[in-house]
Amino acid sequence: MFVFLCVFSTVLFAEEKRNRITIPFSVGSYYGSEGSAVLDSYRGIMKNTSVGLGFDGSQKFGKLFLLSVENRFLFPVSVKQFVFNDGSLLQSVDVTKTLKDANIKSFSIGYSTNILFGASFTPITNLNINVQAGIGGGGYFFLSDPILPCDSDSCISFWSASVGVPLKVGLEYFFTKLVGLSVSIVDRLGVNFTGVLSLPGMTAAMIDEANKNSKPGFSNEFTFNI
Repeated sequence: MFVFLCVFSTVLFAEEKRNRITIPFSVGSYYGSEGSAVLDSYRGIMKNTSVGLGFDGSQKFGKLFLLSVENRFLFPVSVKQFVFNDGSLLQSVDVTKTLKDANIKSFSIGYSTNILFGASFTPITNLNINVQAGIGGGGYFFLSDPILPCDSDSCISFWSASVGVPLKVGLEYFFTKLVGLSVSIVDRLGVNFTGVLSLPGMTAAMIDEANKNSKPGFSNEFTFNI
């Protein structure tokens, strides 16, 4: 499983094409799983489909070395949860749709970042091929309704976070010294952490116990950036 993020971006390049600033518009989804310290056969999965904006920067040193920092502010438009036991699907819930059908608004926000190191090759004039790896992470927060108090029976709020190793392959073409187009693919494998803040019918003690029994799971983020 993976996170798919499609990014349409405007790219500005500094003099000599050594510095890059990218302002992307993002469309995609986030995938993360969790386990249970009590029931080994249990596995929970969360998937977010998001839109967002970002701010990325890169600096080239010498003829090859390239350092990049990527930032994404994400606003999930769809949140889904799945529960498995012994590999069998027990429950599938489209959280956003369920709340919408009940006339309950929801709010969710996420952030994702990568720090990447690697090489930038120039096989022909005005074209760069970038190959990088590094470290990255991100997190999401979901609230069923910003207006409802979280002691309400209909209040749902939870968070997830991940950290992992991203791998990136990208192409850059320069139309002028200051303007160009960037296309890249980033795949980040990592560890996912999930926590519940409030759920209908659950007391604070019950939620604390559930969070203590939650084990980190697998996360994967795949991004296509333009």
